[in-house]
Formats: sequence, structure tokens, C-alpha cells
Amino acid sequence: MKNQKDWDILIQPKSGWFELKLSDVWKYRDLIAMFVKRDFIAQYKQTILGPLW
Repeated sequence: MKNQKDWDILIQPKSGWFELKLSDVWKYRDLIAMFVKRDFIAQYKQTILGPLW
């Protein structure tokens, strides 16, 4: 191999998970609710709750 060098790359996020802005969560609450509803329907589609939903 030609001139194989060792690279050390450290990629860090700009912020952590605990720095989540609650204003952004509130701003996109409709989108979050839509995703939760979609996942709930997909999970229980083939069960007894499916037709009742």
C-alpha cells in the first residue's frame, strides 16, 4: 500500500440530546403526533384493535 497514514478524526455534534429546545418540540407537535399515530396504526394493524381504530 502506498503511504498509508494513520488518521484520527473526531466528529462531535454541535449540541447534545439534553440541549433539546422545548419550543421546537412544541412547534412541531403536529408532526410528532402524526408519526406516533402512524407507528401505532402500523403496529396494531393486524390485531383486534385494528378494525376498532
